[in-house]
Amino acid sequence: MEKESIKDSISKFFDYFEEAFSIYSNLKPIGEFNAIGVGGSGIASEIFREKVNPIKCFFEGEPPKLEKSVLVSYSGNTIETLSWLKCEKVRNNFIALTSGGKLERIARKLGKKVVPLPKNLQPRASLPFMLVVFSFLLGENYKVSKLLKSALTTKHIVESKAKSLSNQLKEPIHIYSSCSLRAFSYRLKTQLNENSKARAYLNLIPEAFHNEIEAPKTGSYLFFIDKNDVPLLNAFKEAFPEATTFSYVSRENFIEDLYFSDVVSLEYALRKGVNMDEVKEIKKLKSILNVSKEKAFNEEEIFNF
Repeated sequence: MEKESIKDSISKFFDYFEEAFSIYSNLKPIGEFNAIGVGGSGIASEIFREKVNPIKCFFEGEPPKLEKSVLVSYSGNTIETLSWLKCEKVRNNFIALTSGGKLERIARKLGKKVVPLPKNLQPRASLPFMLVVFSFLLGENYKVSKLLKSALTTKHIVESKAKSLSNQLKEPIHIYSSCSLRAFSYRLKTQLNENSKARAYLNLIPEAFHNEIEAPKTGSYLFFIDKNDVPLLNAFKEAFPEATTFSYVSRENFIEDLYFSDVVSLEYALRKGVNMDEVKEIKKLKSILNVSKEKAFNEEEIFNF
């Protein structure tokens, strides 16, 4: 079966959240846990840490800090995530959040819980399901459900803002983010990269004001900020009137912020006429990198400790 298109997935953004609340309603809170994932499978925990609950996250090279872990890989074959099963602390107490692959197979063989993600999605489109799973595992599902209801009331306003912005963007796109919105700005950047095939880059403010602004003011400058950083936006516009500057001020609803990011990438991709579903360059590089990674990961080692 073919994967659902990115265009269709974005049109079902809110449906995915509602479907997820139904699918995962029996999940119980498990307390704090290490959230292990990279790329699109890692962003859910980052979003939760920033805006909902200070979930523990760590990345490749860092030791796990807590006894329980949730391993996240949509495909189930992400070598960077699977490799953490060589760590005894992770291997002894983990939940697998995946649509299948090696992660599901290993988890079931070890007798660990598997929380299944829907199949036939583009990995980056599975974010609503991952976020809802985290909300139940952390006991924050009522808070997220409330945010979802609020975001539904502003859906058309957000769409209008996103479409207006996408019609004016020009590359390169410099995204300047409040520190409190780093995960959301990163999601916007990667959606523009993957969906729109855009040259989009991310920096935090005020850090960018100490280095990056020395470069020529080409392309677009998009400030993705909270209300506390509006004075920084105004200072930038006053100092550099020649820069093409846009802004999005968060209303502290992360579902609304994510929907804005998705729609911007969708509309900009349609404007450019690119294929949103293809990620040829990523696949080309992965085909080379995975050869060496596969050699470094021996599934049977997991069962021989």
